[in-house]
Amino acid sequence: MAGDLGLDADRLHHCVQVHRPQIVAIDEDGPARPLDDTDGVVTMIPGLPVMTFSADCPLVLAYDPVLRVVGLAHASWRCTVARITALLVETMQREYGCRPGTLRAGIGPGAGPCCYEVREDVYAAAAVLDEHEQLFGRRDGRMFFDLWEANRRQLVAAGVQPTRIEVAGLCTMCRGELLYSFRREGAGCGHFGLMAGIAAGRA
Repeated sequence: MAGDLGLDADRLHHCVQVHRPQIVAIDEDGPARPLDDTDGVVTMIPGLPVMTFSADCPLVLAYDPVLRVVGLAHASWRCTVARITALLVETMQREYGCRPGTLRAGIGPGAGPCCYEVREDVYAAAAVLDEHEQLFGRRDGRMFFDLWEANRRQLVAAGVQPTRIEVAGLCTMCRGELLYSFRREGAGCGHFGLMAGIAAGRA
């Protein structure tokens, strides 16, 4: 996979996720290593791949085509409530001088608002988000959290242009012909990985 992207697998830095808004900036080149207690990573080192993982949580990618900076985040419900996607943009600004208006971003597949059922404790935790009640649909006495929209809003609030945000809109829970789902299939079903980096010598 790294080779297909023009990246060096021997330098792969991957997140060891703990569902907290911890983002690491990789500023020194080096051999592959795990990034402990980390749910997000940013870098501008050419050829160095970074990676996050997911069972049913959407993964978020942000890219600055001007300064050539890339960032990834694991947007579980806990990370979403802790505004990890906004923090991803802020980290790219602080560490590398990125301008949010130039960023391009994508929100990958995950448990969608059609299927991601949650309880009142998640609704209460999400009260820290602006207009959080709009992120929860209720059907037949059940409540569903729209993680896609919650993270899209964080990107927009951080200054990313709405037209430069792509949402995959693929639900892992009900698109079994395409995607794994821990919630649907249980342990051992398979997981997703998002790998990205700045290919050396490319724009």
